[in-house]
Amino acid sequence: MKESFNQFMMRTWDGKLIDPSYVRYRDMKSIVINVASKCGYTDDNYKQLVEFANTVKDKVSIYLFPCNDFGQQEPGDIEEIVYFCDQYGLTDLYPTVKIMGKTSVVDEENELFQWLQYNNEMAKSGLDFGITWNFHKFLINTDGSMWGFCYPDENLNDPEIIEWVNTKQE
Repeated sequence: MKESFNQFMMRTWDGKLIDPSYVRYRDMKSIVINVASKCGYTDDNYKQLVEFANTVKDKVSIYLFPCNDFGQQEPGDIEEIVYFCDQYGLTDLYPTVKIMGKTSVVDEENELFQWLQYNNEMAKSGLDFGITWNFHKFLINTDGSMWGFCYPDENLNDPEIIEWVNTKQE
């Protein structure tokens, strides 16, 4: 099992290989979000995400993973999902993932979500990081350690999160 977010190599929806460790060298934080096009949270979350991204510009790398596990709210193929997200100006998409329950997060492509929910240092300390619905947001420090998370109804534009983004990690 990997020890840090920065150890996960990922491919975007169109096959580009992404090495998250580059954020460490650019002094950037990371946010991973499971998204869905047909969720009641979609419009507000996508609009807030665009506002957040414009506010923090080159300080955060955002990873959006479509997921159809919760209420079957991301039923489209990847091209449909990309088209939908592009309407909001969101283009940093990754392949659709299955993340429901610990037992479903066992194959290599979902090792990231297993780490996010169960194996990061904060989850091991007893905090519950289990994903409960679409738009669960994982906030990751420059060094690849977990800083925290936000539930679907929590706004990334919260002053505490903006302060975290703007604070240089030692």
